[in-house]
Amino acid sequence: IVNTLVLIPQLIGVVYGNKIDIIDSHCYDTHIPAIIVGKVFRVPIIIHTNSYIKNYQHKILDYLTNNFADKIISISKATENKLNLSASMLFKLEVVYPSIHPNIFRYNEFEQQSIKKKYRRN
Repeated sequence: IVNTLVLIPQLIGVVYGNKIDIIDSHCYDTHIPAIIVGKVFRVPIIIHTNSYIKNYQHKILDYLTNNFADKIISISKATENKLNLSASMLFKLEVVYPSIHPNIFRYNEFEQQSIKKKYRRN
């Protein structure tokens, strides 16, 4: 709660002062401030959540973020199954697949170099 109270004014300053087009939240501590500020200023919000949820607080937070989300994106069917979405939220769900297989990219030096070269990321 303390983080939320500290982050909201800071995020308002950034969004209002810089004419931000989108809010992108990657960690649980920033999700609630992102939702509040995004809804107040009508700025689209992207929330990234971890699919390995074990803590009841994270389950509550995921429930809230899913309810306030305009769209829920999963990177695979397996991840979709871990989201445990209610039937009323399935219309928001979009399953997309990553274009680079993480295991191939991680362990194959040749694949890493060819992908970096293709996208000019040397």
